[in-house]
Amino acid sequence: MNIPRELIYEEKKSLEQFGINDEKSINHTIYDNWLITRTDLITKSNLGLVQLKVFNDAYFICTTALMHQHSIEAKNYFLKNVDIPSVVFPLALFFLSRVKNSQVDNSRLLKLIETQIQTDEGWKKNFQDINGLEIPKRKKIEASLFAPRKLTPELLSSLKWGGITDGFKIRAIKIIIYYFAKDLNEQKMFAVAIKEGAEEYEWNYNNEICAFQGIDEDGKYFYEEEKPIHLSKVYELCDRIDSSDVFLPMNEDKYQIENNSISLKINLQHFLSNSWFDEYSNDRQKYTVSWRENMINDLIASEHGKFIIQQWQVQKHAKQYMIKMALVGALIDVNVLKLKTTKMDLISNFGILEQKCKSETLSTYMKRDKNKPYLEWLRAYVNQ
Repeated sequence: MNIPRELIYEEKKSLEQFGINDEKSINHTIYDNWLITRTDLITKSNLGLVQLKVFNDAYFICTTALMHQHSIEAKNYFLKNVDIPSVVFPLALFFLSRVKNSQVDNSRLLKLIETQIQTDEGWKKNFQDINGLEIPKRKKIEASLFAPRKLTPELLSSLKWGGITDGFKIRAIKIIIYYFAKDLNEQKMFAVAIKEGAEEYEWNYNNEICAFQGIDEDGKYFYEEEKPIHLSKVYELCDRIDSSDVFLPMNEDKYQIENNSISLKINLQHFLSNSWFDEYSNDRQKYTVSWRENMINDLIASEHGKFIIQQWQVQKHAKQYMIKMALVGALIDVNVLKLKTTKMDLISNFGILEQKCKSETLSTYMKRDKNKPYLEWLRAYVNQ
């Protein structure tokens, strides 16, 4: 899925909207510091446009992070949506570390950004510059400052739903509605807008005989007829949601199952993307971050995915430790990871001990074969 930024965050049009003229505001202090230290951001030619983009990007990250318990917080998603990550991410970390009254745990995202800051000198310097400003530690930011934008029928109708839902896939439609519809009224708004988008797509197809494919060796344009897609199920789903008096995402188990699958993937991919993995990897060139992400996607999609998702749901925190450490144990068993000293040292380097779970327990999770019934699947996956 390709989640559009405008569905989450409404861009501010001027720096004044960020309160840079209010001497008591945090943004005023940050902006004044930029005037002195970041001449690359302040030039006559851009007239404040770069600074405006940086503030908007940082607010977008904070808004997304605080939306939902399982918000879309993968670093790659944010990187695709910001222009100057070395400035934006440290600013977002500074904001998020001062948020109060938040109903969402954003510790995973904070840890992700902190890890990047520690490994990238540019990010590290920018964070130190912001963190070193004369802003009292007790000065906090209300979570409401990063509330998601208000959804309207006009906004939803303006979006390109074919691209957002990967060609109107039913599962993608359900996930979008689960994440973004906060009540029954918004749920119906999504259904109407998505159905309109599907109808427009179908109309465009029916009125275009063929689609441009490319240019042949002689420089001539050639075309090929497109295969029609079946949209009746999309119409049926949208009509059912639009006519329903039930807030589906909160009441149908299938939505929760899909959400747990997404949460599980994000957690495991984030867990394996940290720097400790490369330190203990047997082959850094082969077992890249991309390889790890694909492996998790394929594992959850395999016959073992249902077992792992169910474990993730039960006794949440204990089971999450068990799943992560069992996965590490399996990766050691199939020689993807190696031990330099002992498993206890490896666990310490994960930073998991900060989660107040005994290292002896974590080590036990790594050794138990019953916690990793996918071991032979993983062995075959590594050797393919």
